[in-house]
Amino acid sequence: MGVIRIRLLDDLFVVRADGTPVHPADWRTGKTMDLLRMLAIHVERPVRVESIIERLWPAATRERGRGSLRTAVSEVRRQLGDKECVARIHDSLVLTGVWTDVATFEQIAGRVRAMREQGRPSEGAMAAMDARDLYRDDLHAYDDDHDWVRAERERLRLLRQDLLTDAAECAVAIGCHREAATLAKSALHFEPTSEIAVRTLMTALSELGDVARALRVYADFRACLVDDLGVEPSHQTRGLHLRLLRGESPETVRLQQA
Repeated sequence: MGVIRIRLLDDLFVVRADGTPVHPADWRTGKTMDLLRMLAIHVERPVRVESIIERLWPAATRERGRGSLRTAVSEVRRQLGDKECVARIHDSLVLTGVWTDVATFEQIAGRVRAMREQGRPSEGAMAAMDARDLYRDDLHAYDDDHDWVRAERERLRLLRQDLLTDAAECAVAIGCHREAATLAKSALHFEPTSEIAVRTLMTALSELGDVARALRVYADFRACLVDDLGVEPSHQTRGLHLRLLRGESPETVRLQQA
């Protein structure tokens, strides 16, 4: 027997411990799926019963809400094929003994950040590769506009942004400049105002000998900041731009940026 696997960063997809998938049509209600999502996002961490009821059955009476929750929990256990996967701890519920893509993605993002900060860019770049296939799409839910879903979706988007930026910096540090440029461009796709990603992309392009393109990246970024926010790039970004204009070598640019 394997372990129950739950993917949340795309359409909800569940594989039972025996390897059989739970088909979307097998779920009785959308709220049952959202209960699983809520517990899976906080896997191995308790979620208060009252908080769950407030989010999933806000208009229900206390007794009716608890009854709906009991029914949904029974359905989650039945579909996952494990009566122990959802445990009650005091006034909370916890999903336990399962693998989730969200938890794994969070762990990798933390590891990449730590490797970058500790001056171990090679290990950071390798760790980032493990996250590539995890974040397939943003988190979605049956009640996709509920505050809890939107908050978690934004949190995970920011985490993806941090991961891409950290991975790009690691790639530059170990001389993988094409990979660094790709990662930095991906980071800018999701957050066009990230100055760290802009500087990393400019540095990677200069290392690749494409200084003209690096200067265009700066020009486009500055125009975006001025037009949309009414501010200029930071002194670090302006300084990198000036060094490139002076024709300083990519190695000098990289060392001064560091």
